Amino acid sequence: MGVAVPRSPGGPAKPVVARAAAPTLAVTFVALVLTYLPGAATARLAVPTASTGPAVPVVACASSYGAGPPAGLPVLPHTLRPGLPAPVAKVLAYYTNDQRTLDPVLGPRGWDCEVQVGADGTTGLDIYPPGTSPTPSGTGHPEVQAASDSACQGCVYSTVCALVPAAGQQLGFAMLPCAPRSKGEVITWLAGSPKNNKPPVRDVIAFAQPGHDPTRGVVLYDYRPGEGGAASEETCTLPTDQRSLCTAVLNSFVAHHWLMG
Repeated sequence: MGVAVPRSPGGPAKPVVARAAAPTLAVTFVALVLTYLPGAATARLAVPTASTGPAVPVVACASSYGAGPPAGLPVLPHTLRPGLPAPVAKVLAYYTNDQRTLDPVLGPRGWDCEVQVGADGTTGLDIYPPGTSPTPSGTGHPEVQAASDSACQGCVYSTVCALVPAAGQQLGFAMLPCAPRSKGEVITWLAGSPKNNKPPVRDVIAFAQPGHDPTRGVVLYDYRPGEGGAASEETCTLPTDQRSLCTAVLNSFVAHHWLMG
């Protein structure tokens, strides 16, 4: 989402450095997410470190790497307990890279998946129905997509510029154009504010795009002077009657602060 910017050679257009699972956020922040994500009351938070509730499988996805696969990272087990109610947990699974080292993402159980890691560390994880292929986000096709911009500051700007007015100045791209968000999209700030974006920044922004099978998503944006910015984004497109699954998927992504360092 946003204006196209130059990327490092070998990096996919919108793809994640493989890392071990990130720690859970504070309980007060978790409560904020559960309160304001649409449909949040129907599903509890999912975190890989949870030890309660039913276990769900951890699926290794076909993966490609612009600079070779990661080495020396902790390997995920074949099952994890996300702390979800049984009716939700039984239809979800975690998905990771083929080395089982990437912070996992929740998605519908039994779906296909693939991971792309660019030479610059940008990463994408796509989860989609069997027999289909990944499609661009927001096209209305059932899919879960997670993307991290890693150290690519132009990629971070492209992800957040239409949401965070101060991002252009913070990231050094104030003179670049910025493509608008999708028409009819509903934006909800869960943490941070578009009017007060003084560093250190730790924004969490939810969005919903209308449609027969609506797309819901969340953008994470961190910024510290001298360290630059970081951004990750996840979208979940499922039929309206599966709203609670998207809630669990997105809450898990926010709780992990997925691939934000």
